[in-house]
Amino acid sequence: MNTKLKILNQKKSSDKMFFSNQNKDTQKFIIITFSMTLIIGILIAHQFYHGTALGIKHLILLQMLIPAFSVILVTKTNKNLEYPKHLFNYYLVIVSFLFCLNLLNTLNIIDMNLITPQLSTFFLLSNSLIFLFFLKYEKKELTIKWKLRGENLSKIIGWTFAYILVYNIFFLFNGFLNGKAIETIRLVFNFKNLLSLILSTLEFPISFIFFFGEEYGWRFFLPPRLRQRFGKIKGVLLLGMIWGIWHFAIVLFYYSEQINFLYAFLSQLINCIYLGVIFAYFYEKTSDIWCISLIHFINNYYTTIYYKGEIHQAYKGDFKTLFISTTVMFIISIPFLFSNVFKEKTNENSSYRC
Repeated sequence: MNTKLKILNQKKSSDKMFFSNQNKDTQKFIIITFSMTLIIGILIAHQFYHGTALGIKHLILLQMLIPAFSVILVTKTNKNLEYPKHLFNYYLVIVSFLFCLNLLNTLNIIDMNLITPQLSTFFLLSNSLIFLFFLKYEKKELTIKWKLRGENLSKIIGWTFAYILVYNIFFLFNGFLNGKAIETIRLVFNFKNLLSLILSTLEFPISFIFFFGEEYGWRFFLPPRLRQRFGKIKGVLLLGMIWGIWHFAIVLFYYSEQINFLYAFLSQLINCIYLGVIFAYFYEKTSDIWCISLIHFINNYYTTIYYKGEIHQAYKGDFKTLFISTTVMFIISIPFLFSNVFKEKTNENSSYRC
C-alpha cells in the first residue's frame, strides 16, 4: 500500500511540474501562433492583390505548420522538460526554411511558380522520410510521452472509417434539409468518390506534416490547458472559436469573396467549433496524433470531392443555409458532448496529458 501511494505521489508531482506553467505556456502558444499567423496573413493579402492564387496556397500550407512550430518553441522555453530534441529541431528548421522561401516569393525575389509538381513531390517525400528517420532515432519513451508514436494500423483504419460515417451523416442531413436530397445521395453513394477518397490516402504519407502541424497544436497541446482552466466542454468550445479565428485571413482572401465574407467567416467559425468537438472526441478515444491527422486530411479531401475542387462553393449560401447546417452540427455534436470523453472526472488519465 505504501509503495502504491509513493508511486501515485511521484506521478502527481511529475504532472504538477509539467503543468506548473500552463497559463504562461498557453499565453506563449497563443502569442507565437497568432503573431506568425498575422505575418502570414499579411503575405496572403499581398499575394491576393499583387500575386497569384498558387502563392496563396503555398502560404496556407505554411500556416498549417505554425501550431506545431509554436508548441516546439514553447517547449524549448521549459528547461526542465525532456523532449525529442532532434525531431523538434528538424521541424523548426524545415518550417523556418519554408517561411523564408514564401517570404522571398512574396517579395518577388524568387518565383515559386517555377517549382514543378515533380520537384514539389520530391521535396515533400524527402521531408517525410527525414521526419520519420528522426522519429525512429529518438528515444521511444520520449516519443510515447509526446504522443508521436502511432497506435496499430487496424485501430487507425477503424476510427478513420468511423469519422467518414460521421462526416457523411452530416452531409446527408444537411443536404436533405436544404432541399438537395437527390444530389446529396448521388454524391455520398457514388462509388467513384469513395474510391477516390481511398486512393487519396496514399498521398497522406507524403503530405502528413501539414496536418500534423495543425493537430499537434490544436489537439495535443492546447486542449489540456484550456480544459484545466475552463472545464472540458467550455474548453473544447473555446478551442473551436480560437481555431476558427485563426483561419481569418484564409477565409478573407481565399475561401470567400468580399461580398459574402461575413457568411463565410461565420460558417468557418461554427464549423471549427463543431469539428473541434468531433476531433477532440476522436483524439481522446485514439490517443493518436497520426490518426487525428489522417482524419483531418480525410475531412479536407471530402470537401474537395463534394465541391468538385471548388472550395469557394463550400462557403457560398445565405443565412438560412447557415442556420440549417449549424442546427445539424449541433444535433450531431450532442451525443459526443454527453459522452464519457467530456465528463468531468478527478484523477483521470487523459490522452491529452503530455
